[in-house]
Amino acid sequence: MCKGLQFLFYCSDPSPVASFAVYLHSGDGWYRGGFDAPVSDGWAAVRIYKNATNIEGQPAGWSKVDTVRISAWRGGDVDTEFYIAAMGVFGTGGSIVIVRGDSVAGEAPDELESVKRYTQVMTEFFDRAGLSHTVLSDHDLTSERLKGIKLVVLPHNPRVPGRAADEISKFLETGGKLIAFYTLPKRLEPVTGIRIGTHIPQKYQGNFASIRPSGDSLSGMPAVTGQSSWNIRSASAVDGKSRIAAWWYNDKGQSTGKPAIIAGENCIFLTHVLLSDDSANKMQLLLAMAGELVPELWHQAAEGCLDRIGRLGPYDNYESAKDGITKLASGDSRALEALEKAKTFHSEGADMLSRGKFSQVIVNAEKSQKFLIDAYCMAQKPVIPEHRAFWCHSAFGVAGMTWDQAVEILADNGFTAVLPNMLWAGAAFYESDVLPVAAAVEEKGDQ
Repeated sequence: MCKGLQFLFYCSDPSPVASFAVYLHSGDGWYRGGFDAPVSDGWAAVRIYKNATNIEGQPAGWSKVDTVRISAWRGGDVDTEFYIAAMGVFGTGGSIVIVRGDSVAGEAPDELESVKRYTQVMTEFFDRAGLSHTVLSDHDLTSERLKGIKLVVLPHNPRVPGRAADEISKFLETGGKLIAFYTLPKRLEPVTGIRIGTHIPQKYQGNFASIRPSGDSLSGMPAVTGQSSWNIRSASAVDGKSRIAAWWYNDKGQSTGKPAIIAGENCIFLTHVLLSDDSANKMQLLLAMAGELVPELWHQAAEGCLDRIGRLGPYDNYESAKDGITKLASGDSRALEALEKAKTFHSEGADMLSRGKFSQVIVNAEKSQKFLIDAYCMAQKPVIPEHRAFWCHSAFGVAGMTWDQAVEILADNGFTAVLPNMLWAGAAFYESDVLPVAAAVEEKGDQ
């Protein structure tokens, strides 16, 4: 039960190494993570997060890891050496378990990347809220490992193994709570009081554009949460056991009549995966779901969000950020104005915490952090002469403009350089002697 693997690392000359990879053997496969050599003259800490690892073959869970291999991928023909020490795990504890669907490696390997992506989205939101959690492979779910856990989260689990579904069912029957996204095993429908139906694709782009509360919604959820979903899962409530807590709306602000959230006594189901768009409201929505099931998480999240204010740039807390930005701004009115707004929202958030208005604490904490970041950016003094570069992905410039028009606008706004996309691995956008010349060059000319 942990977030990942950590160790101390030392390499006197990492320059010949392009990158480092960590392989953890389990069952018939490997978990693979990576890291760059730390910029340090001495020993430095390296962390490999479980939720960020890739899968090769069919591993049997982190509890079955029996071999650790660290590979240095060559970047230059020079000998070097590295050392590791104090290998162990980190991120133990907490009352939340996020289940990663590693088992899809065997049954639906094309789902591996999406399983990884949406597990990461979930961990990032909980980290942002300051809620302790661990990531557990669906191969590793046991009653013993769920002891003391209050909330299990299924972020995107297309194929839940039967044994894992049974363990979650027992967990729910003994007082545990569950949040599930997009899919819910049939085995869990009777115990949750939520019926899952068929896949519903969008009829047009913007068909499913936001999530909005029903008349019997979750306490603390936003009035509108933006989410550009391309499909959903149909779901229905069971009388006396669950209710529709939110609906899907289209991009014109009209209800689709399709449930977005079904809430029961022990489970809340969202009919698509949780995307990272509209992140402030999205975190608030997730916390409303978690707080509905485990009310004490509201208080923990409110404290965590307040504590996170000021962790930016070189600063590690609110006071150091406030003092540092004040000195850095040195009379810059825009930066100081943003800083004052950050102070106001921080103060109001602390007051609301003392009054138990936890959802408002989180809203204010997000705003305070935003204005601190704004103030920090505004307070930066440009280096003279400053190199301000604009990257253009298209070799043919900004759509609807000539290069001369685009360059004039960039120059008027302080940019001093353009980084053009001159070539790809198999095509050049100029008369190259090495790469095939893109067909568009004949029509539009050498850029």
